[in-house]
Amino acid sequence: MDNPAVFMEYAQSDSWVAVDLAQWLATLLLFGGWVAVYHSITTKSESAGAGVARFGLGAAVLTAATLTVLQAVDGVALKWVVDAWASAPADQEVAAFAAAEAVRWTEYSLQSFSNILLGLTLILYGLAIALGTVYPRWLGWVAAGSGVAWIVHGLMVPYIGLFDSPPRGGGPGSLGRVGVHHGVSDVAQQ
Repeated sequence: MDNPAVFMEYAQSDSWVAVDLAQWLATLLLFGGWVAVYHSITTKSESAGAGVARFGLGAAVLTAATLTVLQAVDGVALKWVVDAWASAPADQEVAAFAAAEAVRWTEYSLQSFSNILLGLTLILYGLAIALGTVYPRWLGWVAAGSGVAWIVHGLMVPYIGLFDSPPRGGGPGSLGRVGVHHGVSDVAQQ
């Protein structure tokens, strides 16, 4: 990855922090969807899926927490450090760039662990759905398969850095939307 070009793009962005705050809010909405899926599975079914959903909820809490930290590092810390690098006097550019790279590598590590936890969450919720009676079983297997892809993606990030891959195209939001659609109305009725 061409860090000088990437860092300059970040430094020139006036919306970087706002975009990351919006992504964080989307993460919280996703978490709300997972809570709704949990609620709908555990209140509508006494199946084995309800037991697995409890572990899914725990994984969802960890995932939301790591994604929150990731957004803070990428959206705030990295923006500040690349701004400092872009405006550093010539004699401080090397040190400022090294600091920016250190924050970027911290982002990589957080991205890796966040993706692995996201994959675990999707696998657990996928199994809960597949073993349960509330949602179509095939939806659970799709979520679990997506979870495996997210874990593979997360395991690759430490070795090759950030990259685009099929899991980044959709999986987790789809399950969250299902939960909001099926679960929130049930929560509101209680």
